[in-house]
Amino acid sequence: MRTSVMVMAITISLVDLIRAIIAVKYPYFANMMRVVVVLTFSHQLRHSCVSLLSDLKDSFAILMTIFTYILLFTLTVYYFYRPMFEGIMSFGTIRDSYRNMVILFTTANFPDIFLPSMNTSFWNSFLFMFFMLAGLYFLTNLLTANVFNKYQERLEQVRAKRQLKRLEYIGIIFKKHDINFNGILEHLEAKSFLADVFDYDYHKESHRNIAAKILRIVDVDNNQCYRLIRFQ
Repeated sequence: MRTSVMVMAITISLVDLIRAIIAVKYPYFANMMRVVVVLTFSHQLRHSCVSLLSDLKDSFAILMTIFTYILLFTLTVYYFYRPMFEGIMSFGTIRDSYRNMVILFTTANFPDIFLPSMNTSFWNSFLFMFFMLAGLYFLTNLLTANVFNKYQERLEQVRAKRQLKRLEYIGIIFKKHDINFNGILEHLEAKSFLADVFDYDYHKESHRNIAAKILRIVDVDNNQCYRLIRFQ
């Protein structure tokens, strides 16, 4: 799959470069294919992109709430300041108003928006103060908390899958050494099982001691018979 994607990306890049040379055009498609090539080679980058898309999907409702919140204040300031100098400078159209309010949400243009409104009236400051406080300290923190919780859930799912896979492998190795197929390992079978799982070499005293300690722990009935559940 990755090879075919790589070949396709290189082919598109070459065709676009040839077209750009002949027609003296900028190679837009060739530049876009660079992203595909990098993603094809970098597993970590692909994983990060998938994680980012998952965060956006899980946070879609909160993101829509934030943009709707900004739109509500955009309409407010547009119609409120339209006949004033503030409206002419910063809120001339709905488009300009929304762009400036989005920037204001990041505090980047706070003085440019806040100070002229203060010159109009002191009470105008409360509109922008409420916009900033509710946006930054409530909606932004809500978005951060949601992203963190979803990330924790994904980590728990990955951990649970790994644990199930580990238990499956232990069960397979256990059955391999269960000669009588009765779900119980005798002492020598248990030692072979541990040597297979942990790659123990019983010629080494340290490995023999560790294996003996493990067998003493799992042998709760003290009869040198070991069930699968004791190793899980």
